[in-house]
Amino acid sequence: DAAMLQRIGDALLTPFGLRSLAPWAEGYGPSHDGTLAERDYAYHQGTVWPWLIGPYATARAKAGLPVDELLVGLLAHLGDYGLGSVSETLHGSAPHGATGCPFQAWSVAELGRSSAL
Repeated sequence: DAAMLQRIGDALLTPFGLRSLAPWAEGYGPSHDGTLAERDYAYHQGTVWPWLIGPYATARAKAGLPVDELLVGLLAHLGDYGLGSVSETLHGSAPHGATGCPFQAWSVAELGRSSAL
């Protein structure tokens, strides 16, 4: 329902997708960097996953809520890290620098799918 989607957005939504953990949650890590082991751990500690915008946008559309404003940051990101693509992940805290691989197919696919909602 709309209230649940609002709570999800308040906790996890960034201009580039959804975080894996809310900033106020125990264990939140604002960045996705460090050694390979540290980066692997950070995936689930607040890192932003752009592909998650797809399921979130779909749920909003089904609830009759607007979707377009969710995509503005990701559309702009197409010209940033991997030109014409969307990153795998981004830091959980602003300015949400791109991390992971610069060309992530599922991130691009979910942006495209969400744009068609």
